[in-house]
Amino acid sequence: MRRRGASNMLAGLHRWLPGVWLLIAAAVAMAAIALVPGQAHAQEPSAPEPQAFEPEFSSGACPEYLEVPHDAGLTCGYVTVLEDRAKPDGRVIELYVVRIRDLSPIPFPYPPVIYLAGGPGGSATWQAQRFLDRGRHLWTGRYLVLFDQRGIGGSRPRLECARYRDGYPDIRDSDLDPDEKLEWRVEALLDCKRTHADQGIDLGTYTSASTAADVADIASAMDFDSFNLYGISYGTRLALTVMRDFPASVRSVVLDGVLPLQVRFYETYFAEFAAAVDRFFRHCEADPACSSRYPDLEQTFWGAVDRYAASPFTLEYYDRYADRDVEWEFDGDSAARLLASSLRNAEVIPYLPFLVSEIAAGNDFVADAWARPVSWEDSGRVDRTAAWASMWCYSDGSLHDHARVAADLTENQRFLHPETRQLVPALCDRWNDRPTDPIESKPVASDIPTLLLSGQFDPTTPPKWADLAAETLSNSYSFVIPMGGHGVGLDTPCGRELMWYFLHRPDQSPDSSCLASDQPQFSDIYLNRGPRTMDTQDWGVGSSLRSTLFPVYEVALVSWLTKVAATTSSLSQPAVTASWLIQEVAGLPVPTVWPLTVLIVWPLSVLTLWPIIFVVSRRRHVPSSTNRLAGPARVFAGAALLIIAGFILWVHPGGDPDVVRNFGYHTSMRQWFVIPYLIAPIAILVLYLAYRAWRERWWSLLGRVHYTLVALSIVWSLAYLRVWGFIG
Repeated sequence: MRRRGASNMLAGLHRWLPGVWLLIAAAVAMAAIALVPGQAHAQEPSAPEPQAFEPEFSSGACPEYLEVPHDAGLTCGYVTVLEDRAKPDGRVIELYVVRIRDLSPIPFPYPPVIYLAGGPGGSATWQAQRFLDRGRHLWTGRYLVLFDQRGIGGSRPRLECARYRDGYPDIRDSDLDPDEKLEWRVEALLDCKRTHADQGIDLGTYTSASTAADVADIASAMDFDSFNLYGISYGTRLALTVMRDFPASVRSVVLDGVLPLQVRFYETYFAEFAAAVDRFFRHCEADPACSSRYPDLEQTFWGAVDRYAASPFTLEYYDRYADRDVEWEFDGDSAARLLASSLRNAEVIPYLPFLVSEIAAGNDFVADAWARPVSWEDSGRVDRTAAWASMWCYSDGSLHDHARVAADLTENQRFLHPETRQLVPALCDRWNDRPTDPIESKPVASDIPTLLLSGQFDPTTPPKWADLAAETLSNSYSFVIPMGGHGVGLDTPCGRELMWYFLHRPDQSPDSSCLASDQPQFSDIYLNRGPRTMDTQDWGVGSSLRSTLFPVYEVALVSWLTKVAATTSSLSQPAVTASWLIQEVAGLPVPTVWPLTVLIVWPLSVLTLWPIIFVVSRRRHVPSSTNRLAGPARVFAGAALLIIAGFILWVHPGGDPDVVRNFGYHTSMRQWFVIPYLIAPIAILVLYLAYRAWRERWWSLLGRVHYTLVALSIVWSLAYLRVWGFIG
């Protein structure tokens, strides 16, 4: 039995059902209409998401001239990056990288160090030997990454300016007035920029900001989650840019010779030289030993400047930039600039009071030796001009106040050549085709642990600039190295020690006790007018004899023998080894084939080949010779060869290279210079014995050939010593 109310409800629902079904049908139809376009759209292929560019590392050849310690290894190659990061599909460039690694059995507990060279335009990889020798504190227990910044050194493309490089030496020595010379330089560089633009190279991307992004890409390509930065000079400006733009992965930073972004470098360039010279004189006055031995050193120096202004002399030297021997008039301006520039070199600074007193007394030998250019750099002609111009101009150059630049030249005439004109301010107003980002002149603020190192007498990046940078680096430690010059992190023991402590514990101030102990003192040089150091890199090119000896000693003796040792260690490939040796010898210049006897005989004669010949003769029961001179002849020649080889290795200096290279060995060593003269009659006797050996058929044929090679190597060694002034 149904209730009455329920019957009425059912009757009402029955009346509404047609409308409900109509609403449902309409909703389904509308959904179908909406779904059809959606299905058609879903079936269309979607546009691919743009993929971010990933930098990549590819292996390549390492420099052949490097002498690598037994506990170090090298990995070399190229990191591919975008030239313009605003164009993900645009041109790519390759940055040449040399990575030094520790081969000791200890694990790698420390994050890597990425080195940022100065200049701008300095090649980090060409300094690899310096880091192998002096930078052990940077790669022990970690990787040290050296890379050539974009456009520089081994990176591709390498931005060369052939017209400027080849033409500037002639313009520099021409009779044009200074402004005409400056205009030629500016036009030649602008022409260089146009040439690169025609090749599709955008020099507007060769900036500090782009290079800072390169650093981040190198770290990414090498899978570095965290890394330390070490920058020198302009490299400190670059490091500050990395701290500003890519702080997340930077563990710590060492700024060596600090150049803050807010400093306009060329506005006070010569004023800083004058200030450094003044600090030097004041330091000598405050040093009892220096002031008592060299009273009134400042007046003495300016007296020497006046002397050479009145009576200049002509200095002849090899100009690496011009690739030729040139003459240079050493006058008063030269003397003033020489003292100022010498304050960059920590190895020379202790001897500067002595050198000043000597030139003031009229010692032209010292003036010649002091002024003669010396360098450990590669002897090749380094063309970095285009990259140098772009780095300066787009990052800093156009921001200079021309009035202040002119005032700096006017107020510091004693430290510059009368024809001096500042290229960067004159060039950059015309080089830049876009405004410099205002951020490039603002101080960098950061809490990344930072060690700031300055040299006491550095005329290029004075200590006050480190103080300026530290104002906005809240987690920084700043130290001034006594008697230091430009770049003290590698060239001074205390600088190396501070860096070692800091890189291990950047969260705390490094132990700075070295600043108060073992400070270098002013000292004398015991002058020797005899031979100077046997620094082969100073003999890279020049005369034909130098050109002959350079590849023999530096390339063939070091690189060639290293390759031979590595190749011959694989005894399973004798055919490949023989083929490789033939190709190497055939590829050397013809004049070097005869001196190759030395390269073959020295490592093989006394210690290897002779004993082998002796053992074979004994086992075959072949008497060495019936002549009573045959036995002593071998001992005589072997002893002579070892003595002369030991002498050459011994006199190659291990310390104070610039001082020794320029001023000769200390007089305490002079007594040993009799050795080459003793070897001369021995060489004659060995040649005579070689003649007797062939005439009377001493030993076997192999023994006679080997003895002749020994004799020729002794003769060649004497010629080598004669070139270096050890004989005659």
